[in-house]
Amino acid sequence: MSCWEILGIPEHSDAAAIRHAYAEKTRTCHPEEDPEGFDKLHTAFQEATQYARRSRRSAPAAPKPEK
Repeated sequence: MSCWEILGIPEHSDAAAIRHAYAEKTRTCHPEEDPEGFDKLHTAFQEATQYARRSRRSAPAAPKPEK
């Protein structure tokens, strides 16, 4: 299962969407009650966040408006 499927968001979501999905999922997946499930969720969050950072760095800069 991909990190996107675990978080329940579309592939290539931005960092804000990733954080929001993670926050929503942590409400139902507690580390004390389901340590293995929480570990998978946290790992998915880290993978998605790293992907979003790499994508943002490699994205072309927005063109500057002409004067």
